Amino acid sequence: MRLAQRLTLAVILALVSVLALHGWHRARRESALLDREGRRDHLLLGRALGTGMTEAWRRAGESAALALVDTMNQSEAEIEIRWVWLDAPGSDPSGPRAPTPTLRPVARGREVAWVERRPGRDERLFTYVPVRLPSGRPGAIELSESRSSDAQFVRTSVRNAVTATAAAALACSVMVMALGVLLVGRPVRLLVAQARRVGAGDFSARLRLSRRDELGELAEEMNAMCDRLATAHARLLEETAARLAAQQRLEHADRLATVGRLAAGIAHELGTPLNVIAQRSQMVLAREVAGDGVVDAVRIVAGQTERITAIIRQLLDFARRRGPAKSVCDLRGVAEGAVSLLTPLAQKRGVTITLVQPEAPIQGELDTGQIHQALANLIVNAIDAMPGGGAITVSVSRAWTEPPVELAHPPGEHARIDVRDEGTGIPDDALPHVFEPFFTTKEVGEGTGLGLSVAYGLVREHGGWIAARNHPDGGTLLTLYLPLGGFSQ
Repeated sequence: MRLAQRLTLAVILALVSVLALHGWHRARRESALLDREGRRDHLLLGRALGTGMTEAWRRAGESAALALVDTMNQSEAEIEIRWVWLDAPGSDPSGPRAPTPTLRPVARGREVAWVERRPGRDERLFTYVPVRLPSGRPGAIELSESRSSDAQFVRTSVRNAVTATAAAALACSVMVMALGVLLVGRPVRLLVAQARRVGAGDFSARLRLSRRDELGELAEEMNAMCDRLATAHARLLEETAARLAAQQRLEHADRLATVGRLAAGIAHELGTPLNVIAQRSQMVLAREVAGDGVVDAVRIVAGQTERITAIIRQLLDFARRRGPAKSVCDLRGVAEGAVSLLTPLAQKRGVTITLVQPEAPIQGELDTGQIHQALANLIVNAIDAMPGGGAITVSVSRAWTEPPVELAHPPGEHARIDVRDEGTGIPDDALPHVFEPFFTTKEVGEGTGLGLSVAYGLVREHGGWIAARNHPDGGTLLTLYLPLGGFSQ
């Protein structure tokens, strides 16, 4: 409808402009025509009267000639006719009313027309026709006429033109609006409705515009586009189903591979303590040890049993992780608890832990135990990375960052915990795999490879993630990110 209105307005403006220009030219043409006709009538009348006056002068003298002028003046209702002496003084009533410079050509025998314009008075047209009299004294016939009737005629013509223009504009407005709605508005509404259906994913509807113009061609192209989109959509659904099936097969294969890695890891990690338990048990049964030796053997068996229990507990934490039980807490307190818990272990290894955190609290809903366990795993990994001692810096802050693509979260503010050590770092080819289960860069028997995997899984259940990189100044930097959607200062 808006397009039809704009089309109507454009047509009306063009029509009004054309009609107004035509009316203006017509008014000017009629005014000029009236002026020419008035001047011509004056000249014809003046010449005829001059001829008659000359003849009357010859036959009956001056009085008869002047009487003829008076008679003609009385017979003309609109034109005032006077005889004027061109040599009469300015104060003489028989003298001309035109200024002297204007009358100089008349004294030389030329006809002159002059328009008198005075403020507050009607314009008058004066025409002077010189007449050669037998007396030789210079004189002329003065014809004057008010131009008010001509001006009124022009005003009436302009008024009629304006009325005709307004009527034509109104009639054209109605006609153009009706044609615009019929020829433009309705087809455009149908095209817009079809475009909205296509945008909503409905490719089944078709437009029926029985027209052979650009809009009809557009409707046909839109129908063809719907056919192509429907075909492409069906093909996309088939390809998506095929990709999903392939993805399920890959996931199944990945689960089998994970089971294989788990079995290999369990066999490797449990093999050594089980061998130790078997050997010590056989020594006790064969009475190869006695007294304190039996106590030492039992102590070794108990220690290896605790090691097996710890491995199985970590495995269960990784494989059968429970959902987080969230509650409102301060993330600074979680960091303080993890650092306080692991400080004695760090001191035994010759490692110092420094905690850096803001003065303002960072509060939110999270599972304190799970985040505490994840952070503790990162700190333990940092301690293990420095067997010869060193320093660990744990920093708690806020950061505006963009989550990884797989999380499909928008950029935003996150709680950030950095754990930096001064170890040798992680090889570049190993960085992408540090969070995989049973992946470790430690020597055989020194780690299970589940610590970072368990930490990453716990953080992911809170909508966060962990990033690992080598620090430019040496060592490894592990950064834990938690979304701040439920956090506040």
